[in-house]
Amino acid sequence: MKHSSVRCIAVVSAAVVLSVSIAGCTSSSSPEQTATAGGSGSAVAAATTCGAVSVIFANLQSADSDFRAGRITEAEWVAMTNLAKTDLDGIRRFRDWGLQDELSGLTDYMTTHEALPSGARFDSTTDEFGGLQNDMRDACEANGSPVTTFATSGG
Repeated sequence: MKHSSVRCIAVVSAAVVLSVSIAGCTSSSSPEQTATAGGSGSAVAAATTCGAVSVIFANLQSADSDFRAGRITEAEWVAMTNLAKTDLDGIRRFRDWGLQDELSGLTDYMTTHEALPSGARFDSTTDEFGGLQNDMRDACEANGSPVTTFATSGG
C-alpha cells in the first residue's frame, strides 16, 4: 500500500509538470500582462509557474508528513524529496516562464546544500528552505496566482 501512494504521487507530479509544460508552450500573453513579482515574464507565465510549484510543494508536504507518521519508508521519502528537485529543474528549463528568480533560489538551495545521509539531495524541513518557499508563495500571491497546497494522503 505504501508503494502505491508514492507511485501515485510520482505519476500525478509528472503529469502536472507535463501538462503545465504544454500549457506554457501554447499560452499566449499580451505585452501589457507583466508579472508583479520577482524575475521576468508575464502574469500568465508567472501563473503557470505558480500552478506547477503548488503541486511540487504539496508533494513535499505530503512526503514529510507521511514519513513522520510512518506511512511511507525513508526510501520512499527520499524518492519523493528528490523528485521535487527534478521537477523544479524541469520548470527552470522554460526560461519564458515567470518567477525565475524565485525558482533559482529554490534550485540553488537544493544544489548547494549537502545531501542528507538518507540520500535525499536536500533538507526540505529547514528554516532556510521554508523561507525560500515563502518567497515563492509571496511572489505568486502578488501575481494573483497563490500557491495552493493540499494533502495527497490521509493522516
